[in-house]
Amino acid sequence: MTKLFCILSLIIALTANSQSLKILSIDDQLEDIEFIKTELQQLHPGIYTYQSEREFEEGFNSLIASLQENQTVFEFYHSLVPVINQIGCGHTTSKIPPKELKSIKKIRKFLPVRIKILDNKIFISEVLIESKDLFPGLEILSIDGVSATEYIKSNLNRYPSDGRILSRKYQTMEKYFSVDYTKFHYTSEYFNIEVDNNGEQKTVVIYGINDKDFISKTIQPKLKNMEFKIIDSISTAIITVRDSKSKKVFDSFLDY
Repeated sequence: MTKLFCILSLIIALTANSQSLKILSIDDQLEDIEFIKTELQQLHPGIYTYQSEREFEEGFNSLIASLQENQTVFEFYHSLVPVINQIGCGHTTSKIPPKELKSIKKIRKFLPVRIKILDNKIFISEVLIESKDLFPGLEILSIDGVSATEYIKSNLNRYPSDGRILSRKYQTMEKYFSVDYTKFHYTSEYFNIEVDNNGEQKTVVIYGINDKDFISKTIQPKLKNMEFKIIDSISTAIITVRDSKSKKVFDSFLDY
């Protein structure tokens, strides 16, 4: 049986074979739901700040009614996390355990694009493979037959935020778009992406990339914590401090 520990963040503690996905019975899922619900009621001081007690109960009752036998961890998570996020606390959500993530990365491919969401539309901001058909600025109309509008609508509640603020949800969806698509909507090693280029629509079939290639193309270079530079042309000095937690180091930097 699975066990979950809830202190602000809830982590679904499940085990997984490195070559397959963990399958949960109805009893497994009910046990986890009951544990989460009880922990939230006992430990979280604000579960009724943005929803009533009745809405809280209805959310969990609806979740229980939707359960199916032998769901994967990811299928269960996809149904569970929106109920938790209804609390409206940006520090309270659930996470898929590392073993499960490691397992899925070994057997699935990732969408080789990064995106930006504007006016409830999805646009390509970066293409991670060589492609003459895909490039930054194209609007994504659909992926594997699911419209961009429907994708945003059905997945936005999977991301936590304080209150009912949507900006953080959109930012998180943008950041984890390719990875989350693979986790929750994966169908095969290739993807059918319908795009629009100034009124010209077409469908592009692209193959996914593996985890190693995806990371190498998306990892951000580590920046120095503190930087100082002078721009002579405009007689300007720029001090950049990304983290000033250590007062001693910060003071030494300023003295320098």
